[in-house]
Amino acid sequence: MTEDKWMCAPKIYTECWGAEEFNTKEEAIAAGRKAATEKGELAENVFGYYCNPDVPINDFAVGRMSEPALYIPVDSLLEDIAENVYEQVGEAAETYLDDVTKDDKQKLEDIIRNWLVDNNYSPSCFLITDIEKVEVNADDTQI
Repeated sequence: MTEDKWMCAPKIYTECWGAEEFNTKEEAIAAGRKAATEKGELAENVFGYYCNPDVPINDFAVGRMSEPALYIPVDSLLEDIAENVYEQVGEAAETYLDDVTKDDKQKLEDIIRNWLVDNNYSPSCFLITDIEKVEVNADDTQI
């Protein structure tokens, strides 16, 4: 997913955004205003849903797409590994992995993060931030 793309939604509190992506906020607003007046297939592409042609669209939302932050719980992973070994051999493994350094934990996190990217397991979903309500005015029918 590319950062800093913009998207429109039918309402500001839309839970699941999924429609056409725009390079700028201004492009998204212009497309949203045009879709609000023309409706039909254009509105489906821009807003991600069917718009009843008999119901006016008075406003819509725009928001910036961004990637979710990936928290990789390295400490929990190491603890799970150590517990698994402890269950197999008992007290002999009591201090196993207790001395992993901060640098080594960071290396492990980087390895996992790179593995996710290299094998196309990065999230295909996204966050929407900087959401704004856009009013549709009578003048917008002239677009």
